[in-house]
Amino acid sequence: RRVLFRSSIEEEGDDLLVDEYINGMRNNHTKIFRSKQTVEGTSIIISIDGSGSMRGTKIDLCRDTIASLYKALGNMHSVSIRGLIWAGARLNSKVAIREIKNLSDCKRIATSGTYPLTPTPDGIRQTIHIVKQTKHKNKLVIILTDGTPCKSDDQGQEMNPEILLEQTKKEIEQLKRMPHTTVVVFLIGGFSSGFSSEHKKFFGNESAVLVNDMEDVRDFVNDKLTKIMKGQIKK
Repeated sequence: RRVLFRSSIEEEGDDLLVDEYINGMRNNHTKIFRSKQTVEGTSIIISIDGSGSMRGTKIDLCRDTIASLYKALGNMHSVSIRGLIWAGARLNSKVAIREIKNLSDCKRIATSGTYPLTPTPDGIRQTIHIVKQTKHKNKLVIILTDGTPCKSDDQGQEMNPEILLEQTKKEIEQLKRMPHTTVVVFLIGGFSSGFSSEHKKFFGNESAVLVNDMEDVRDFVNDKLTKIMKGQIKK
């Protein structure tokens, strides 16, 4: 009889086959973990900056966009949709993260006065965690932010923005190295939000897109949605 238990080697764990582990130890084999199974299709992950500056029309359009994706694609077996919204506290280093797993969760897409800052590296780190959990072979990750990274330390002092940008760059690079993963970062507000061509290199020049407002983002998502649906019809 094959016995399975969860390993604590990774945060989300992997299945370890006990009998194969024992046999592997006897035969000096090291590959004992079952590789994760993927299925054909596309997982869409939308990662949202929920800082105070996103309040109002921006966050409303984020909510409407994800809700539209669930309504259009939620019943397709070859498509999965996950979202998350992240923001940071001003008085300490705490980061609030809410996951969006279905249509009813979309009401959780909102800003909070308690968490007004933009801890971009933390948000992307949690995005990577969610990407690892998805079952489909292809991944489309859409990151929405309207401000440069900003986070407090444990004493409530703002961290060095250059350090936060370097951390952001590192997390983005790790995300882009994941197999079959396409990453698009929308820098909402463009130059008026303090972004510049220099900032694009931290988010990835080929991945980052400076846009004027959420209307541009919605047009992009609708275009991707149309292509995905056409692909499913052909199959």
